[in-house]
Amino acid sequence: MQSSDHQQITHRYNGIAIGLHWLIAILIIGLLMMGKYMTQLDETDAFRFELTQWHKSFGISVLVLSICRLVWRLMHRAPPLPTHMPRWERAAAGATHVFLYFLMLGLPLSGWIMVSASPLNIDTLLFNLLKLPHLPPFAEMANRAEIAELFHTVHEMASGVLIVLLLLHIGAALRHQFVLRDQIMSRISFDFKNPGTKDGLGLFAGVVVAAIAGTMLFNTAINAPDAVSRQSGAEQGVATAQNQVNFTLTLLGENLEGQFTESEIIVNLDENNIAQSSLRASVVTATADTGTPQVDNALPGADWFSSDLHPVADFESSGFSRIDDDTLKVEGMLTIRETSLPISFPLVLNRQDASASGGFTINRLDYAIGAAEQPDDSQAGFNVLVEFEFKLP
Repeated sequence: MQSSDHQQITHRYNGIAIGLHWLIAILIIGLLMMGKYMTQLDETDAFRFELTQWHKSFGISVLVLSICRLVWRLMHRAPPLPTHMPRWERAAAGATHVFLYFLMLGLPLSGWIMVSASPLNIDTLLFNLLKLPHLPPFAEMANRAEIAELFHTVHEMASGVLIVLLLLHIGAALRHQFVLRDQIMSRISFDFKNPGTKDGLGLFAGVVVAAIAGTMLFNTAINAPDAVSRQSGAEQGVATAQNQVNFTLTLLGENLEGQFTESEIIVNLDENNIAQSSLRASVVTATADTGTPQVDNALPGADWFSSDLHPVADFESSGFSRIDDDTLKVEGMLTIRETSLPISFPLVLNRQDASASGGFTINRLDYAIGAAEQPDDSQAGFNVLVEFEFKLP
């Protein structure tokens, strides 16, 4: 027979606290499972790269939600524990909650520091919508590689501690529910018949929807100038369907294809006097588009294209010669990041649809692309294939 204490647990958490509790719990368990799985994959596996981006997005979500829950907890007193619980159990429950809060905040922060200090310098786009800035002190430090490795270790160790605490927390809850049968879990369980729970959950759901909508609107607003710029460029003939410049790079052992959405190719082709022909091409480096937001946001960075200082990469021919009736050899200088080097490539003429196409391969280190952050080819390959096609005048 239950004691009167066991029968009088009527105090409950507010609906907002209940919603935050279970949402954070689901996210943390999912993150721990995702983290253990993705670290078993080979570092060159493209799927591991994708999982890492989602892991970061959900991790920052846990950080934000945990801060909200902590603020809410400081503003609202928790329901009292039942009086039948011994003092040691009350103390253990309090200590467990303190450590859980510490890890809910510390784990995402350690991951954020690790990413900010990483020499890879890969941007984090939260759910491929909102760019998360690196933490300035760590992104600028000279020994950032050592810092990234240190916090990688901290992140792994903290996740192990969190797993142990979660098992203790869940085990204690199950003991109260199924062994002691004191209904203590009713304090944090959903009760849609309770007006307070329904109102709190309604407010919680409204805040979540508003946050998602606000993020999408903000993302649309900050991307609008780029969209207008691309449209304006197309109207001026800078980026049209008449020419296309594509590239293929190797990332984590996989080929990743992309294109420059803003390019200009000007050709003067004299079939009767090939030697007098000329070709000039340029691309706006900040418009590199691979369809992978994290890569696309990293490429214009200081160690890659450095698009702020060197917005355009261009080629200017110095000579034409004929290989056969439909193929010409083009020689000239390719300039990227103020480094100019000679290249040559075959230009194939397709007279049937009045177009021409060509391609060449460069070593990115020859142009100091990714030289500081990726000095070897363990993550990003050295060779980059550039291919283009354009309409003949």
